[in-house]
Amino acid sequence: LRKLGLIKVAQNLGLSLEEIKTALASLPGGRLVNQKDWTKLARQWRVDLDLRIQRLSRLGDLLDGCIGCGNLPPPPLKFKFFL
Repeated sequence: LRKLGLIKVAQNLGLSLEEIKTALASLPGGRLVNQKDWTKLARQWRVDLDLRIQRLSRLGDLLDGCIGCGNLPPPPLKFKFFL
């Protein structure tokens, strides 16, 4: 049941089923998963989630500048990876 709960939480955070599968495969087999195991997994996901938050925040900032409005120049090259 814990793993099912973890899958649901991970999906709500925007992780793909493939990412979740990979993470679950990294957990030890043959014994119950302990707090140390969960903490390690959470730290790995936290790095990825923090990066996603930063990217989404920058994207939000770009949207505030009206991307695609006819009267504005195109965004600078450094932001084209978002489009």
